Amino acid sequence: MYIVSVFTESGVPKLGLTPTIRIRDLSDNSLVITDAVMSEVGDGEYKYYFTAYDSTVDYAIRSDGGISLNDSDRYKFAGNESYIDDISQSVWSTPISAYAGKNVTGAIQTLVYGNCVNVSTSGASGTSWPIGTLRFPVSNITDGVAIARTRGIKEIDIHNDLTIPTGLDASNLSFRSIGIMDTDVTLEANANVANSAFRYLNMHGELSNGDSCLFEACTVYNFDNFTGVMNNVAFGQGSEISFGSWAEIIQGTAGGEPTNEPEFNLQNASVNMSHITGNIKLIGKTGSNRTVINCNSANLIIDATCVAGIIQLLGVGAVEADNSGAGCTVDIDGFITTDTISDHVWDEQTADHTIDGSYGAELATKADIAAASSTSTSAAISGSVIYGTQDSGTYITTNIKDNTYWEIEEDAVDGLTAELIFNIPDEDRAGVFRVFGRYEGLPGLTHYMELWVYNYEASAWEQLLEEFLPGGNTTDAEYEHEYFERNIDRTNNNEVKFRLIHNVTTYNIAHHMFLDFAEITSIEVITAADIADAVWAEEEARRVLGLLDENSYLDNQVYNGDSLLTSARKRIYSVAGSVGTASNVIATYNITATWSGTELTSYKMQKV
Repeated sequence: MYIVSVFTESGVPKLGLTPTIRIRDLSDNSLVITDAVMSEVGDGEYKYYFTAYDSTVDYAIRSDGGISLNDSDRYKFAGNESYIDDISQSVWSTPISAYAGKNVTGAIQTLVYGNCVNVSTSGASGTSWPIGTLRFPVSNITDGVAIARTRGIKEIDIHNDLTIPTGLDASNLSFRSIGIMDTDVTLEANANVANSAFRYLNMHGELSNGDSCLFEACTVYNFDNFTGVMNNVAFGQGSEISFGSWAEIIQGTAGGEPTNEPEFNLQNASVNMSHITGNIKLIGKTGSNRTVINCNSANLIIDATCVAGIIQLLGVGAVEADNSGAGCTVDIDGFITTDTISDHVWDEQTADHTIDGSYGAELATKADIAAASSTSTSAAISGSVIYGTQDSGTYITTNIKDNTYWEIEEDAVDGLTAELIFNIPDEDRAGVFRVFGRYEGLPGLTHYMELWVYNYEASAWEQLLEEFLPGGNTTDAEYEHEYFERNIDRTNNNEVKFRLIHNVTTYNIAHHMFLDFAEITSIEVITAADIADAVWAEEEARRVLGLLDENSYLDNQVYNGDSLLTSARKRIYSVAGSVGTASNVIATYNITATWSGTELTSYKMQKV
C-alpha cells in the first residue's frame, strides 16, 4: 500500500524535500515504521510503500517534511481507521490533470477560484490545485487557459502584460485586467480568440481566421484585421487599426494631435461607428460596403486611398480634409458642421425664421443688395427738425428730386438734427437709406453729419455711419447706407426712422444742410410658393385642373335609342362649393358624340 503526503509552503507545493514517516499500530501504540524516508512524486507530493500493511489493523501515520518547513507546514497526519480518511487522502492528493471523476471536494476547489483564473508572471506554472487562484496565480496564459477549461471557468484575470500566442485556443473566454487600464495584451497571428471578450486592457496585435471578439473599456493601439464589437474604447495616439469583415464601434474616443491621429484602415469592411470623438483619419476604403460614422464632435481626415464605396458622416463634427478618390462618395447630408449651419442660415427665408433675432435676415439682405438693385422705394411719410431752424421747404420737399430743398440752419446752441420716418411694404427686406443733397459745414474735415437709425430690438438709437454727409460741400451728391431688419418695426406698419445729426458740439449758424431728395429702398422676396400661386392663378392653369375633373359638373345630357350619350354640357369651377351652380364657373364646354351601333365614331368637347 502506498501512503502519500502533500507538503506546501505558504500554500505553494514544496519540492525537493526529504520527508520521513512514522507508522504506529494503534492496538498497542507500538512503532511499526520509524522515520523511514519517503520518495518524491512531484507537485509537492511524497510517497512511501508500506509493505507490511494489514487492512485489519488500525494505524496512525505521521509524515515529517523536515526542519526547512515551518511548524504549520512541516507535519502531516493520517490514519486508516475509516474509509473517510482513505477517500479524503485520495481526493486531496490527486492533481487536477489526473482528476477524471466527480466529487464535492473538487467543486469546492473550483469555488475557491471565485469563478476566474488568475494569471501573473510572478506566479507558478502548472495546473495543479491551488495554482490559478488569486493567492497563487498561474505564471502563463497557456496553463491559465488549461485550468479554465478543466474547471469550467470562463473568466481570466490578468495581473500584468502578456501575449496570447499563435496556436493557443483561447476562444469563448473573457479576459480582464485587475488594474486600471495598465495591462497590455498582444494577440499573435492565428491565436484563436473567437467569441472572446477583452475588458480594461490595452490591446495590440491582430485577429486571424475570421475570428470576431469584443473589446470593452479598452485602449486600442496598433491592431490588424479587427472584426467584432468595440464598446467604450479609446484609440492610442498614432495608432493604426485595420478592419476585417465587419466592425461595430460604440463610444470611441480618438486621441492624438491632428498630425498624429489614429488611422482607421477601412478596407472592404462593413463599419459602423457611433458616438465618436477626437481626431481620426480614414484610409484604404475599398469595395462596396458602407462606412457609417456618427460623431460627437469629431475631426475627420479622409485620405486619398479611400477609392470606393460610401462613407456616410452623421452627428456633429468637422471634416478637416476630404481627399477621397473619385470612386468614393462622402455623404454629409446628415452631418452638422459650421459650414452646414452657415449654409442653412443663408438659405433660410426670413418668413421661415421663427426664433427671436434677425441677424440671419440682415446678412441675407446684404447679399441681396450686393447681387441686385432693390425692388421697392418709399418716400418719407413724416419728418421734423429736432435741432436747428427750418429755412425753407419741409420733409415733403424731399419726395421728388427737383432742386427744391429742405433747408435747415444749424442752431448755435443745440446744433442740427433732422428726422425722417418711412414705411416699407409688408414682408419686404431691408435695403438702403439714400439722400441727394449737401452739408456746407466748415471746416469740412471736422464738421459732418452722422447717420443714425432706431433699433427696435434694443429700443435705442444706433449709429449706422459716422461721416454720412461730409462737410464743406457746395454741390449736391448722392449718399446712401444700408439698414437692417432690427431697424424695421414690423408691428407698426413696418416703420423705419432715421436721423441726421451734426457730429460735434461746436456749432455755427452759418452751417446749413440741403436735402433735395430722400428715400429708402426695400427688397421684395419672391419665393417658389409665390411663383406657384401666380401660376395657378392664371386661367389656363385653372382650366387644366378643371379638365382633370377637379370641381367639374356634367348636365344637359341627351341619349339615343340605345341609351348612348350624344350630347351634354360640362362646366368647371374655381370653388368646390359652387359646383353645379352658375357661380365661379371657370369655363363651359359642349360635348357631342356620334355612334355606329354601339361603337363611338367621334367625340368632341368644345369650349363655349
